[in-house]
Amino acid sequence: MWLSKNNEVVGYICGYSGVFEYRTPKEFAEIDNMYVQKEHRGQEIGSDLLKAFEKEAKNRNAARIIVGTFVKNMFAQEFYGNNGFKSEEIILEKKF
Repeated sequence: MWLSKNNEVVGYICGYSGVFEYRTPKEFAEIDNMYVQKEHRGQEIGSDLLKAFEKEAKNRNAARIIVGTFVKNMFAQEFYGNNGFKSEEIILEKKF
């Protein structure tokens, strides 16, 4: 999904939904990537993209939406928190 102004794409969101037997609940959607051009931030574009994604996820019978962000990305954490997301999962990583 994307939003445009004056025939220019200013933001997008992409993800997927499905049934995953190893998850609880099994039906969920995941946001893989979202971006809004810097000069268009603060105009509710990101929130509008999230609302559209949520509507589509509900239409596909998802029970929840998950999204990941880096620990140091405080902007994203605040943005998602302001849009109703709560921390529910921890992902651990090992670099080599």
